[in-house]
Amino acid sequence: MAEALAGVGIITNIVQLVDLGHKVVSRLNEYQSKGRRLPEAFSHIAIQLPLLLDILDKAEGGFSNRIIPDDTAKVLKPNIDGCLQQIERLDKILDKVVAEKTDNRIDKLAKGVRSLWKESDVREIDTSIQDYVIRLTFYCAWSSSDLDPRNHRLLRDIRRWLDPPDPAVNLSRALKLRTAHTGAWLLQGQPYADWKAPRAPIPGSFLWLHGSAGSGKTILTSGILEGLVKDCKDDPAKSLAFFFFDFNDSSKQRLTGMLKSVVSQLLDKCVEIPQLLQDAYASSQNGSREPSSDKLLQMMKALVQSLPTSYLVLDALDECSERSALMETLTQISDWGADVVSN
Repeated sequence: MAEALAGVGIITNIVQLVDLGHKVVSRLNEYQSKGRRLPEAFSHIAIQLPLLLDILDKAEGGFSNRIIPDDTAKVLKPNIDGCLQQIERLDKILDKVVAEKTDNRIDKLAKGVRSLWKESDVREIDTSIQDYVIRLTFYCAWSSSDLDPRNHRLLRDIRRWLDPPDPAVNLSRALKLRTAHTGAWLLQGQPYADWKAPRAPIPGSFLWLHGSAGSGKTILTSGILEGLVKDCKDDPAKSLAFFFFDFNDSSKQRLTGMLKSVVSQLLDKCVEIPQLLQDAYASSQNGSREPSSDKLLQMMKALVQSLPTSYLVLDALDECSERSALMETLTQISDWGADVVSN
């Protein structure tokens, strides 16, 4: 019953958002139809808003027709509420900066000046709306996708072909050694909050933990992962991959081992298998050798770019037997816009 009510509630919020969105679009279109030039900062928003409204219409239909399950409402609601806040903010700015036919000359001039003052605010709204478009598009695609990692044959075959090392063993071991509240100074700190935010202040940000051997970095990493695992499990738009390099396991010392594991984990949240992976797997069936680190990195990039928010957590970088290649790989990853934490 609670899930059904949640579904009804989000439909109401979507309807409210769509109505306000259409009002804003109409105002922008009316302004342009009279031969007036929109302030520069509004130009991109005028393109973005119709796309957002189309996605919202589909989402409303998905809930109404039970295509999108009610439990998706929990993760969609913050995005719908965030969209509504941004559109309301935009509507108020329009009142101040877009001249109306009834305005006198002085009022029009004043609004033109205000439009320059508000340009940074409008660009900020535009960036937020663009992010919501990406996330809401993903939610709708995820809900209607039949690419279930538990039973999709091609996914199982690709994982079998990759044969990745399993880092869950290392995480389980570290969590057993961790006591309650260990690392609270890190988990409750602003640098970690900024890194973890879906719309991080610095796209592709790195959070580095460094210290001498035995200082407890792996225990801190396990605390980070404990929270991220739960967050990503509850939200389809958030994906997590992690890896522990390990002196005691030869399969966890090589760069290719890490990349195979990361690719395999990211497959859990993909809406469709990137063509690059399908082609690489097909080639392997014709006797081609296992993928190189460069090819695996390309696969990882394809997956990361198909997911709204991706977290990568790597532990014990000094236990990698190919440190120079690893550092070069992390440099490349930093340019993708993925969020990465390493120690």
